[in-house]
Amino acid sequence: YLKKTLNKIYNGLNNTNDPTSDIRLTLGNIRTIQINVMGEVVQPGTYSLSSFATVFHALYRAGGVSDIGSLRNVQLVRNGKNIATIDVYQFIMKGNIQDDIRLQEGDVVIVPAYDVLVKIDGKVKRPMRFEMKKDENLSTLISY
Repeated sequence: YLKKTLNKIYNGLNNTNDPTSDIRLTLGNIRTIQINVMGEVVQPGTYSLSSFATVFHALYRAGGVSDIGSLRNVQLVRNGKNIATIDVYQFIMKGNIQDDIRLQEGDVVIVPAYDVLVKIDGKVKRPMRFEMKKDENLSTLISY
């Protein structure tokens, strides 16, 4: 792509038989960005992450969600505006990575406390506590 684009300015880059010019590209250090992770995480604070980092990377770096933190309502705030609400269950249960948004300099990841926590026990595959959204029912819990 670079050769094609730069060939419009510098002749000879696309001539495969006898190029008069050559271009070589090397990527150096990846820049870092500063982001904040706040709320119910193990270690809230400001973190320096790769510019390729995502919301899940930020949660991991902050030690994960605390015992009372929500996995269903993680907020991504950019320039003072809430740009996404992330449901980590969609990733855990279905492998859906569309909510794993790439972070930008100054982003804030906020993990609120959970609203509803339900314990299921007995002859189920995963007897444990699950965070539920207000519109979810027993069949959703069983599917988890």
